[in-house]
Amino acid sequence: MLSYLKESRRMDNRRMLEELGVELEYPTLEAGLAAMASETEQPSPEESP
Repeated sequence: MLSYLKESRRMDNRRMLEELGVELEYPTLEAGLAAMASETEQPSPEESP
């Protein structure tokens, strides 16, 4: 994962958003990583009392 973050992989998704009307759940890398991190901090259903 660290090697991925060191590389520059910018993509322009403007055309997809405008022409197809797609609304991304995680519009930025930061938003996706934050969501992923918050999911890993929550206990799984098996671990809950």
